[in-house]
Amino acid sequence: MRIGEVCGLSWDNVDFSKNVINLKKQIVYVSRKGYYFSTLKTESSERFVVIDKFLSDELRRWRDKQIENEKMFGDSYVYVYCDSNNKVIQQSKVLAEIDAEKVSMVCMKNNGKIVFKDAVEKRCGAKD
Repeated sequence: MRIGEVCGLSWDNVDFSKNVINLKKQIVYVSRKGYYFSTLKTESSERFVVIDKFLSDELRRWRDKQIENEKMFGDSYVYVYCDSNNKVIQQSKVLAEIDAEKVSMVCMKNNGKIVFKDAVEKRCGAKD
């Protein structure tokens, strides 16, 4: 998986019953406009990735930890939304009444904020 695909992964794309991840979208940065959910580069880039039991178990543990984190952070927890233009919006729980669809992300910090591609590249020295 490419870094942008991993960063754009939401829980609705993870099928634990079949142990697959359905890759449909990524997060991209548009200069001076912000981050957006985007389709993958080509139609053939959309694919299913089979995951083993170890990764499936780790993902389940991480999802459970996210639920705990949301409770622990309370009103300061950050939710991720996608507006009608596919723009990524991050709002604290207190400001959650916006006209956009909530997205439950896999790759996020403990406080709910998204982990973006540039942070992964910097931290890991990796590139797509």
